[in-house]
Amino acid sequence: MEWIRHGWGKEYSTCPDEHRQYYIDISDIKFTSGESLYHAKFAIEQIKKRYPPPYYLAASGGIDSQAMIWAWYTNNEDFKVVSFRYDGGLNDHDIQNLKLFCDFYKISYQFIESSFLTSFDNDLTEWSLKYNCESPQMFVYSKFRDLITDGTVILSGELYPSVGLSYTSLGLERYRLDTNSNFVPFFFMTTPHLLGSFYYDYQIVNEIYKFNKDDMPLWDGAEREHMKKNIYKIKSRTYWLSGYPVIPQKTKYSGFEGYKDYFDKVLKVSIKDKAKYLNYTTYPSQRMFDIYYRYRLADNLTLPKRIVVVKKEQ
Repeated sequence: MEWIRHGWGKEYSTCPDEHRQYYIDISDIKFTSGESLYHAKFAIEQIKKRYPPPYYLAASGGIDSQAMIWAWYTNNEDFKVVSFRYDGGLNDHDIQNLKLFCDFYKISYQFIESSFLTSFDNDLTEWSLKYNCESPQMFVYSKFRDLITDGTVILSGELYPSVGLSYTSLGLERYRLDTNSNFVPFFFMTTPHLLGSFYYDYQIVNEIYKFNKDDMPLWDGAEREHMKKNIYKIKSRTYWLSGYPVIPQKTKYSGFEGYKDYFDKVLKVSIKDKAKYLNYTTYPSQRMFDIYYRYRLADNLTLPKRIVVVKKEQ
C-alpha cells in the first residue's frame, strides 16, 4: 500500500481542504495483461519479507477471497485459510461458496466462531472516530487481527481494476498504520504491478457488459440493482480471464445481511426517539443497521465530499 500516496487537499496535506477532496496518487501503477499470477507471486514474496508466518488468509465466500486463495495456492505458498462465522451463523449464506471452492481444490480451511453484536454498541463509535471510518464492515474486518494472536492476517480487499479506491475502505489502512500490526488489508493492492495486471482484461470484459456511469443518479432502484449485478459479472469474468477460477455467488453478498435482518427487528423496538432518525429517509438504505451503525456515525466524521484519483508528475 505504500506505493499509493493519499491525503487531504491538493498538496496531500494531512488536513481537509475547503472542498473536502481526498486525493489518491496512483502514479506508480503499471498496466499489463495476462501476468496476474506472476505478479501475485511477487506480491506474496514482498509480504513474506515484511511480515512473519504463519499467513492467515481471512476469507469470505466472495470472489475476491477465492482469488486471493488461488494466488497463494497456485504459487505453492504456505498459508492457512480462515473464515469468521458471525454470531451463530448470521453470515452462513455468505460463506457457502468458500466451502465449495476449497473443497473442490482440496484446500483446507477453518471456521472461527466470533461475536460482534455487543461490539457494535461498545466499540464501534470509538473506532469510527479514531480512524475516520463510518463502516461497520471495516470495523469487523479490523477485529480479525485481534482474534488471531500470531502470524499475519491477510484480507483480499476488493479488486479495483479501473483504479478506484474508497476512503472508507482506507479506514483499514489507517488502522494498520496506527496499530503497526501484522495485517494486510488489501492483498490485491500490495504492489502496483499486481493491481495493474487486471486492467486490460477488465477493459475487454467491460466492453461486453458496459454501462453508462453518468446515468447512475437518474436510475431507479431496479436499474441500480441491475447495475450492481453487471459490475459483479464484469469482475467475475475479469478474474476468469486473468487466470483465477472463482465461483461467483448467485447473489452478491456483503456478509452482513444477517446483521441487518437482526437489527431491523431489534432496533425498531428498542430505539425510542424514532423521530430523530427521520433525517435519514433520503439515504440509500433504510435498514436500521445502516441508519444506526453507519449514517449516524458519519454525521460525526470528517469525510470527503468526493475522491480524486490523480497521476502526479514525477
